[in-house]
Amino acid sequence: MCKRNVFHKLFQQLSPLHIVAALFIAIIITLGAQIAARTSTGYDADYHFSNDSVSDISSDDMSNKASWEIVQTIDATLADFSISDYYANSTLICTASYIGCSDGMMVRPLNGADPMIFTDYYFDISSVYKGQPKESENRLTVRQRGGEVGSIKMVNNGAATLEDGATYLLFLYSIADGSDYNTEGPQFYLIGGEAGCWIQTESGFESPMSGDVVQVNELQQATLSMSSEKLSEVNAIDQFEKIKTEYESGLLPKEYYLEMKRIAEKESSSYATVMTESEIEAYHNKLIDQLGSQPQIVEQ
Repeated sequence: MCKRNVFHKLFQQLSPLHIVAALFIAIIITLGAQIAARTSTGYDADYHFSNDSVSDISSDDMSNKASWEIVQTIDATLADFSISDYYANSTLICTASYIGCSDGMMVRPLNGADPMIFTDYYFDISSVYKGQPKESENRLTVRQRGGEVGSIKMVNNGAATLEDGATYLLFLYSIADGSDYNTEGPQFYLIGGEAGCWIQTESGFESPMSGDVVQVNELQQATLSMSSEKLSEVNAIDQFEKIKTEYESGLLPKEYYLEMKRIAEKESSSYATVMTESEIEAYHNKLIDQLGSQPQIVEQ
């Protein structure tokens, strides 16, 4: 029996409620996989109360509920590339000095997934080897998952750790619309998370993954040898075209295809949004209810 008939047989046996739940989970997984194709980063997230909050919660002290800290830990799966692969998948490659970061921001996506915390990191660009920066005066904004907003903290184990004043070789991509939590703005994202951020050493720029070192002259040679064709920004419509092809080949059910189309249309015409203080407070209370009243000590 072919895969298509097996899938349809199983699909017909599910109740409408199971179908809706399965489709929603599949949509979120597929969207993440599509972005990961460019970024080579996967994320596995887990929420828990911070250990400092455990004693208050366990003693049923509800007076300072708003201050109970909730920690989300993200374990990222990172991939390492060759220089040619980094070059091919980047919309911007540059060397830049790190000068500081923003406060955390809680972003609500357009695809119905949970909000997520991001932090912007600021750089002064020294040299550009591919692409075009979006800001004036050689400034650059790089956004990473992770940070703190109110009583919610997100620890991203796959984020690049930056040193004040240090110079980095950055492999970056950008998003043209509201896909993957992207808000309106000039921000870029690291290819592969930490893997796309190479610190300058006495020997050259060193990969945080493999320890390989690249020299500036090698970057210049790569610039000359690679195609000058501009790589398009990540966008919802291009990602949806892949889903459409699979649907037209009979590999996906119509309900799934239509829901993916709805999300793609929404993401292509608007952006994700930064949540207000009142929205963050409401979300914090929702997480407390979901986590329950008997927290466990977590190894940190």
